[in-house]
Amino acid sequence: MKKTCSYIFLLTLLIAAVLTGENHVYSSSVSHRNNTKYIPVLMYHSFDENPEFAGINTTPKVFREHLTLLKKNGYTAITNRQMELYQKGYILLPEKSFMITIDDGFVSVYNAAYPILKELGMKATLFVITSHIESGERFGVQMASWGQLKEMSDSGYVEIGNHTHDFHWRGNNNQKGYEAMITNSTQDGEEITSKQREYMIIMDLKIAHELILKNVGTAPIAFSYPYGAHDKVAERAVKKAGYTVNHTIIEDVNYSNEGSEYIKRYGINNEVSSKRLLNKMRVSGKRKPVQTQFSNYTAII
Repeated sequence: MKKTCSYIFLLTLLIAAVLTGENHVYSSSVSHRNNTKYIPVLMYHSFDENPEFAGINTTPKVFREHLTLLKKNGYTAITNRQMELYQKGYILLPEKSFMITIDDGFVSVYNAAYPILKELGMKATLFVITSHIESGERFGVQMASWGQLKEMSDSGYVEIGNHTHDFHWRGNNNQKGYEAMITNSTQDGEEITSKQREYMIIMDLKIAHELILKNVGTAPIAFSYPYGAHDKVAERAVKKAGYTVNHTIIEDVNYSNEGSEYIKRYGINNEVSSKRLLNKMRVSGKRKPVQTQFSNYTAII
């Protein structure tokens, strides 16, 4: 009976490895003590030398310093699929695993961050707002093109995720607490019911999903909540849209067997030194309410 159980467990790990195409799945002979204790996730936005919105920007020089120090200290950048399987307790990962995520889809990701990722051999997830990819700008800042997104995706270094099609806005003159994902009103101020909002979110995510699949060639498996805003209605809609790997802006690390519906992330900008970043990676942060996160960030998040 014990041999049968061991065989089934090994078979499960093998299937997980085949399904994900990842090479970080280890056999059951590896001690759980050697598995990573937790996974920090970093959240970046833009990488301009002269940023329009400095509060969410990291210069290429600082971004390179961040990743170089992490690589020097033995950190391994993992993917969303690896995170999902780890949090379900299906796989073991290198002891110093972490994730790099980038929100919105500004062109500076292609011009500055992408070459650094390739040079250092690290993978990242880029969550794009597809309506702004289509229009080419967000708040007057240029976005990456579909061609650039496809190039990054095809390289294997950048995974494209869903950051909504047109649900990344705030009502009431762009005020916190009026995020589209949690507000029962349209962008024009028309009142709607929670049921209507749920349906609208589902349809919006499906539009973004199809646009990414059509233009990039790979269907997104992960979602990032705009402004980090979510409630029961939004969570239900995201799940119905088919997403179970969802990134928040709650500051903490991520543990195995937690589930991947609320992946926690550290907001990073140019004010975070490499030394401070390394300290974040080594120490589990205290969880805070979503609405108190990143008070020094601008409304563009």
